[in-house]
Amino acid sequence: MRAFVLIAILGIAALVGGVYFGGGMGNPAPATEQSTETQPAASDTTTPGGDTFSGLEEAPSVPLSEAVTNRSDRQTAARTTEREPQRTTREDPPQRTAEPPRRDPPATATNTSASNSGGPVTLAPNGSQSSAPVPLSPATNPPPVQTASVEPSIIGSATPTQPQRAAGSVVWTQRPTTRRISDLYPRSALNDGVGGRVVMECRVLGDLSVSCSVASETPSGVGFGRAALSAASSYRARATLSDGSSSVGSTTRIAVNFQAPQR
Repeated sequence: MRAFVLIAILGIAALVGGVYFGGGMGNPAPATEQSTETQPAASDTTTPGGDTFSGLEEAPSVPLSEAVTNRSDRQTAARTTEREPQRTTREDPPQRTAEPPRRDPPATATNTSASNSGGPVTLAPNGSQSSAPVPLSPATNPPPVQTASVEPSIIGSATPTQPQRAAGSVVWTQRPTTRRISDLYPRSALNDGVGGRVVMECRVLGDLSVSCSVASETPSGVGFGRAALSAASSYRARATLSDGSSSVGSTTRIAVNFQAPQR
């Protein structure tokens, strides 16, 4: 850049010198002018070297200030013209405005619905799916829920329980007679006209007689219990029970009713 400026300055100086000195040479010295005026006008002019010039026209003289100004303007214009491409080259490229990120349009979801009609299914260009109208069945109410009470079951052994057979009852072959009971009737209760009831727990012995004990007595303390135990000696059992099993060792209950005699 400095070399370019130096060359331009030298060029301007040379141009100014040429213009200045060229203008001075166009004006002849005073002696020459005087000799020219006294001599008759000649059409040809002879230079000191012997060359003859015809019709020599003098270049108009330009003031130094104008020459310098015009030259400087030309040089300035030339510099400006040369700097403009460089300035254009050095200028930073225009900043790009931040563009918002482009968003791709969301993919259109294709809803695929299954129908029992089996009609044709057509996909529209916009991604929507159209199908032949399917008749809708009327809505059916759910069946009513029935609640049933379930009794809890008892989980037992895998073997089903067999119902127990009722034990055979004692079959009596001999009972006390009514006269025997009346003979055993307590005297105090007989005089008062009071009746009673006695329940005895009895066990069959080997001789098929029974051994008893008083379980309950009504009314108590009158003597009905003792009378019932005495009457039990008159009972005799059969050797076998009602189911055919042996009666020896089996237990049974005997109820004895004492009824007061009517007067």
